[in-house]
Amino acid sequence: MTFLPVGRRRPMQSQVFKTAQDEFSLPEIDSDYMSGVNVPVDFSNQESPEAHDQINEEDLKSFIFQELESIGVSPRVISEKHDSIFSQTLKSDGTLSGFFLIPTFTAGGKISVKGATDMAKKISSQYSLEWQIEEVSNNYRVKFETMKQEDAPESSFDHLGGKAAKTASVFSELLEERKNLLYKKLRDLK
Repeated sequence: MTFLPVGRRRPMQSQVFKTAQDEFSLPEIDSDYMSGVNVPVDFSNQESPEAHDQINEEDLKSFIFQELESIGVSPRVISEKHDSIFSQTLKSDGTLSGFFLIPTFTAGGKISVKGATDMAKKISSQYSLEWQIEEVSNNYRVKFETMKQEDAPESSFDHLGGKAAKTASVFSELLEERKNLLYKKLRDLK
């Protein structure tokens, strides 16, 4: 009995790895690492609470894909077509916009507009997004954008004194004055 090769013959390719001494320097013998002394951990570069206000794009993407799997879209379809199912754009002012698709037919059955809006509401409430749904070629296309955040007051006393209300009323008065001036100039042109 003999074994014969079957199929195409492919040449082997080798990989070259750099040695550890090329990339890293060895620790000094009298260092804390080598002596086994516990070094205090510096927690100063941990994430601040303000960082949690920003949307993590990967969390949003994985959450949307989990929701799609829960309604009956197979993980294989999601992994093969993830670029056409989900897209996002980060703008210079820090807002995130994009879209994701919800199929109208899945292995679990037909998805109604109400089911798609419920899913969009769930995602938007989780990540504070504004959304809009449209039906495009047997899919629901959900366009989303981060909600506009109002600036936080400079101090907690601003609400007590009504500084924000005064600023808003002054701004509205200026706007009304400009509008009246524009109307007056337009009437004078006739």
